[in-house]
Amino acid sequence: EWFRTYKIPDGKPPNKFALGEACMGAAYAHKVIHETHTFWYDLVKNRLGGEFGFELPQIETLRDVDADTRMVRTLSDPELMKMAGA
Repeated sequence: EWFRTYKIPDGKPPNKFALGEACMGAAYAHKVIHETHTFWYDLVKNRLGGEFGFELPQIETLRDVDADTRMVRTLSDPELMKMAGA
């Protein structure tokens, strides 16, 4: 409920939520995450984006996307928190 009402004291209307305000399950969340990752991967690997008015740096200046993906998949949550400095 807090996410719906936290802006009201500033004179703003309550937040509205998509999907008929239904709580979606893990399968739906994983699908969205996978789609987002796929779009990001295509953007970085194929240097898409010119039609949106921005240009990515040369791929040689970016870290290795495949290596980063493998590293993230092998790390556990505690290891990620250590890397984040938390």
